[in-house]
Amino acid sequence: MNIEKRKVRTNGFQWPLHPTQLLTYFIFFGDLFTFYGINMVSLSYNTWLTILLSTVYGVLCVLVFYYAYLATITDPTDPTIQLEK
Repeated sequence: MNIEKRKVRTNGFQWPLHPTQLLTYFIFFGDLFTFYGINMVSLSYNTWLTILLSTVYGVLCVLVFYYAYLATITDPTDPTIQLEK
């Protein structure tokens, strides 16, 4: 059996980034633009509703970004079977 030796990734920020990962970044920031650029502009007649929804959505986006960062920076290898470096 021929085993290919290559460097093992220790987190999701190491290059090259996966295409699905890049697509997710574009979709996330596109969703932010869509919400604030289109939805909030169309609700501008009601100031309090716009402020409330913008604040709630902003907090949720910050939480999603933070937890996505934590998930990406985490080492995915199983420590019980991790090989020596």
